[in-house]
Amino acid sequence: MKTLFIYNPSSGKGLRPRQIDYINHELSMMSSVVEYHYCEDLHQLYEVLKKPLYAYDVLVFAGGDGTFHHVVNALSSHEYRPVLGIIPCGTLNDASKNFGYTRNISHSLKIISKGFVEEVDVFKVNNRYGIFSLSVGTFSDIPYKVKAIKKKHFQVLSYYGLALKSLRAKNRIQGEISLNNQKPFCFFAPFLLVLNSRYMGGFKINQKARLDDGLADLMYTSNGWFNGLFRFFFRPKKVNKFTFNQANITMDKMSSWDIDGEELIAKKVDIKILKNHIKIMAKN
Repeated sequence: MKTLFIYNPSSGKGLRPRQIDYINHELSMMSSVVEYHYCEDLHQLYEVLKKPLYAYDVLVFAGGDGTFHHVVNALSSHEYRPVLGIIPCGTLNDASKNFGYTRNISHSLKIISKGFVEEVDVFKVNNRYGIFSLSVGTFSDIPYKVKAIKKKHFQVLSYYGLALKSLRAKNRIQGEISLNNQKPFCFFAPFLLVLNSRYMGGFKINQKARLDDGLADLMYTSNGWFNGLFRFFFRPKKVNKFTFNQANITMDKMSSWDIDGEELIAKKVDIKILKNHIKIMAKN
């Protein structure tokens, strides 16, 4: 097995040098070849991943949801995509939780060593690719508003601090949705959420989600306690939920969307689910 290992130091609290050495050592025990790249910024990450990757069986990356997002975007243009392994070191790591990973490095390396592979879906939003979430409205700007230095010092509390401030905000969004090329309908809500994941914001809010069925879930709620969050956690039957493989969403104005914790500015988004687009080492 030939392995490419990349590390994004801007994720969460990051890794210490001895942890990186440990990961490299363990990967070398599993692989005939390990090539390691320390990517100081996204430009370097894309530079490493823009070349053909036929020489590698596995791509292991250390980072959080944002790193996961950019790895998938860098790989999606390739005809050949190595199997992914994950060393989560971000703030929430919502995407990697779907596959059994935790912040425990030894546990993550054990998943990679066992070699159980899942084929999972990716959603394409305009010209971007997402691995687990797309949202707009209240709460959606939190991941990219929190400064990197706060993430390193306060981790998940840095997110929840901003979330608490948003609970009483009176912002509402509106627009039009068409699912699976059917007749469009209007919505008016605190926020809109598209999930190809069981996890969001550190919580398991979409427990029955499947990541390999070529479908995703769109959810929103009308006004309610805590801008609708109460219904998501305690009255899920009050949440409007739709399953789709293709969607068109048009907002009433240019809006800031959150795609896997990264910002996307758009008035209209066209979403398509790409079934079994990538392969990931997962907990069996």
